[in-house]
Amino acid sequence: MTTAGHPPPRLFRRYVDTAWGQVHCRIAEPEERRFPPLLCLHMSPKSGWVYEPLLERLGRDRLVVAPDTPGFGMSDAPPEPPGLGYYTDALAATAAHFDAKSVWHVLGYHTGSLIAADMALRHPARVARLAMISAPLTTEAEVAEFHRLGVGQPRVWDEAGESLLSLWRLVLRWRIKGLALSLSARSLADTLISGDKGWWGHQAAFAFDLADALPRITQPLSIINPGDDLCEASRRARAIRPDAVFVEKPEWSHGFIHHCPDEAAALIGALLAGDHDRDFERG
Repeated sequence: MTTAGHPPPRLFRRYVDTAWGQVHCRIAEPEERRFPPLLCLHMSPKSGWVYEPLLERLGRDRLVVAPDTPGFGMSDAPPEPPGLGYYTDALAATAAHFDAKSVWHVLGYHTGSLIAADMALRHPARVARLAMISAPLTTEAEVAEFHRLGVGQPRVWDEAGESLLSLWRLVLRWRIKGLALSLSARSLADTLISGDKGWWGHQAAFAFDLADALPRITQPLSIINPGDDLCEASRRARAIRPDAVFVEKPEWSHGFIHHCPDEAAALIGALLAGDHDRDFERG
């Protein structure tokens, strides 16, 4: 699936008023829509910024919306640590603000994958097709290791700056080989913007039972498995959803959308279009 020959989309940002507060969105609007609209849901504790290269490319023939999950980026935070359903309902309402008549394609990344799965179940009439970048089927031991690294735990700041260094090391730990350090620094900025509430997204993610949700999803499902911190966890999806399209990308890790945007857009666009029976591996 290619967007060659289609003019660049109009790229802009907008705040959407919802019952969950204001949600900040990045939007790509094409001159002519050829595919269903696409909702892009980011990982924690980041923002819709991670999808900017995809908006430029996939937005040539479809409406693409990349919101900041409530409490991240420039979106309003929940009043208290939420369950995943809070994010799901807020982002489903955000998508409806832009197009309440169409059935959407949904792309998720880590926590965003869980929100996408939950959206397919809670709002099935709004979701036509699902693509996940990683399927976080984590074990208790893996969650405990994430907690040891400070993921999903309240941040403890110190004047010496060791807390900042630990966040920087986490950003660098799984970045794709060759990614510019300036982009890693921008990713760190996303983490810092979420402030003391940045751990809420991971807490909600760790509490969500994806193993229970996956078999109940009826929409076509694709899973991209980069070689990142959820690589082994994602492979468990093969046994749960053998009908899903499962694409191994061991050479990719965090930052791949910015590092190889054309390849990423081509793969994701093909998966969302359903052009995968010949080219991609099923679970």
